[in-house]
Order: sequence, then structure tokens, then C-alpha cells
Amino acid sequence: MIEKYPELKIAGYYSPPFADKFSVEENEKIISMINSVKPNVLWVSLTAPKQDIWIYEHFDKLDVNIAIGVGGAFEVTAGIINRAPLWMQKFGLEWFFRFLQEPKRLFGRYFLEAPQFFPLVLLQKIGILKQ
Repeated sequence: MIEKYPELKIAGYYSPPFADKFSVEENEKIISMINSVKPNVLWVSLTAPKQDIWIYEHFDKLDVNIAIGVGGAFEVTAGIINRAPLWMQKFGLEWFFRFLQEPKRLFGRYFLEAPQFFPLVLLQKIGILKQ
């Protein structure tokens, strides 16, 4: 990233131990590490929805302006995961391209978890559901 964006300042990184949910001590360690470098933007890559839940549960303790769950963005940027053809990107079908590449891993996320999430987004968008 620094080669592509020379003015970028990476304040730090941490790869926590693999776990479905982190211990209180691990969360405190992560939060302390983040707050010690005071980043403007925090990228969290723990896979969805784990990263999003972690951000939601800990955002009020973080000294950051923005926290973003980036999922596979690092793998895409590094060239480890291929992007969908441009026509699929333009039509919002990149998720389907990824599903075709890893159907066993992504089936639950795309076809079981996501359908439960979309109505909540719609209700929030129209103002029925508060944040």
C-alpha cells in the first residue's frame, strides 16, 4: 500500500489469535494497542460478520474517527483473491463471483445470514428502526 500511496501512514497492525470470540483480556489488549497509536481510520479484517460485531461492541472504547470492517479487501488488494470481471462489478454481482469461487465457505453467509440482514437495513433506511 505504501508503494501505491507514498503519503499513507500505517500506524500499526495486529493479527489476533484465531477465535470465534475474543476474551475480555484480548479485547482490552487490542483496544489499548489501537488507542496507543490514535489512528484516524481503523480497518478491521476478521471476516464478516465477526468484524462488524467486534466494531459494534467496542467502538465506544476506541479512539478512532472511523472503523471499517474490510473483510477480504486485503486479499483483493494483495492479489490473492481475484476480482470479478468488470461487467459483474458494474452490475453489483461481485458477491456472486466470489460465491462461485468458494461456494461451501460462502453459502451460509450469502444465502442464510444476508437475507436476515437486508430487512433490517431497509427498516433503518426508512426510519422505522433506530441505530
